[in-house]
Amino acid sequence: FDNFDAWRGPYGELPVSPLREKVIQSLPAGLVLVSDELHAQEHSLEAFIPFLQYPGFSRGGSEDNAGNPPAVEILPILVTRLSGELFDTAVAALADALREQFRHSDMRLGRDVVILISADCVHYGDEQWGAGGYAPFGVGEDGYRRAVDQDLDIIRASLTGPVDQKKVALFRSRVERDDLAWPYQVTWCGVYSIPFGLSVLGSLSREEGREDPRGILLGYSTSLDPGKLDLEGTGLGATNINTLRHWVGYSAIGYW
Repeated sequence: FDNFDAWRGPYGELPVSPLREKVIQSLPAGLVLVSDELHAQEHSLEAFIPFLQYPGFSRGGSEDNAGNPPAVEILPILVTRLSGELFDTAVAALADALREQFRHSDMRLGRDVVILISADCVHYGDEQWGAGGYAPFGVGEDGYRRAVDQDLDIIRASLTGPVDQKKVALFRSRVERDDLAWPYQVTWCGVYSIPFGLSVLGSLSREEGREDPRGILLGYSTSLDPGKLDLEGTGLGATNINTLRHWVGYSAIGYW
């Protein structure tokens, strides 16, 4: 967890929910690490902030008469690797802690609270990837198509349709590694947040008598498609090369 009061975004500061401290107090001490340093080094959670702040983006939370962004609070959590029983223990502990706070605050999943998961799909290529290359299918057009097809197959098999614990286990078996070595079997980034977040979501849903969350693939693209964006005047700049020898896949999946 972080210890920040708010996160900065393009529309000002986005406050952290006071639920954070209550959730932390409800968790076993051995499952909790509070580190602003780790959060400051991350590059996943802040990608949500512009969308959460954007006037009219949140359902029922459109801008007020002064054009201010909707009132949204966040509870940021970074997820590391959790294997075996520790994974199940951490999922149950967080789901119980959230469920308790939702009950005390008269909050409901899907009405007042949503779970957002931030991760990338495959990081692919043999150039400028740090310690090693991630190009099992080669780096030409055929390698690109095969890597994209592999991403889509993983998504359709394990992250869409009714997502139960069997599908969560299938995702982990296809993407992660058991020996903590790098890279993963398939080089997705932030991969641990996916099975953890979906398991917490499933636990909260079942507690409310709902069916398992159903995943719908809303979109898939790569950093090569649609290609280079016009950044003039945005204040943004290029952070890395973007070629068949260095690209990233992205998906958007909604769960209901």
